[in-house]
Amino acid sequence: MKPQPMKAKRAPDQDGWHYIEKTDSWYWCAQPHMDELVLHSPGSCRYCDRYPKLQGQRITDDINFTGEYDEDKDMCMSEIMRPLEEIEVWYGNRPIRYED
Repeated sequence: MKPQPMKAKRAPDQDGWHYIEKTDSWYWCAQPHMDELVLHSPGSCRYCDRYPKLQGQRITDDINFTGEYDEDKDMCMSEIMRPLEEIEVWYGNRPIRYED
């Protein structure tokens, strides 16, 4: 049985407000890309940089960011499902670079 959201709350974050829904067994928060498993490293994508807590969690858990391949870390969850070339076919999953 899929858990049903109890009540949407607004929670403060460093860069603004993000919606968080809580049930007995899971939390959900907004993600920077169309594929919620895509997360780019700090400084490489201006959308992902708005989610420093998510980036910090990947660093803490030793999980590669999307498009990175460190053998000492676990593979990016999105890239376990399909290769990077397929992920980036959709523009909404590509890193949005900072303008020079």
